Amino acid sequence: MSTPLSIPAETFLLLTGDTGRQKHTQFRKYVIAGAALIELALRERITMSEEKNPRITLTDPTPTGDPVLDQALTAVDERDGKKLGGTLSSRAMDLTEALGEQLAAAGVLERKKGLLGTTWPVVDHGPENAVRDRLSDALDGSGSPSQQDVVLLALIKAARAGYVVIKDDVPEMRRGEVLTRIDELSENSPYWPVTRAVTYKIDSMTAAMTT
Repeated sequence: MSTPLSIPAETFLLLTGDTGRQKHTQFRKYVIAGAALIELALRERITMSEEKNPRITLTDPTPTGDPVLDQALTAVDERDGKKLGGTLSSRAMDLTEALGEQLAAAGVLERKKGLLGTTWPVVDHGPENAVRDRLSDALDGSGSPSQQDVVLLALIKAARAGYVVIKDDVPEMRRGEVLTRIDELSENSPYWPVTRAVTYKIDSMTAAMTT
């Protein structure tokens, strides 16, 4: 697959097992929704206020050209001015189907219908392996991380999956080292303010739903 993947698409791959079901977290759809909001903010389509549960404002309704991000953009437009928490959990921000279709069309996944619903088994491991290589290089210091890499790491950490997702790719690093390194990268990112708002809310939702 030659076209660069979006932050939501790479998040989807990291949190989906080979059999096509969500893995490492029960909250994949919320993490993916958060990934989409961060990317829209980085593309200057939306802004967020400075509260812990910020309000989201649509600043540019121009389509991005990515159908998944454009679905998220429409969802924000319909909820313009609403708070982040409600937007993350809104039905319109469930991007699972759109992402599955996008990645299946690219030959990365395939659609499989079963008694327990639709799954997206992996067909081509190349794109996910490429993401993992980037993230492991970022964590162990052997490579220079992109801002997308930093956002991805912050998102999986917020889902309480920061270590389990990546541990096999950095076997020499302990759990605490991985999580500390993610924090260091995140806090030095120019995109940290918007990433922090989203990941804080995902972390709070995950905590509330697991207690």
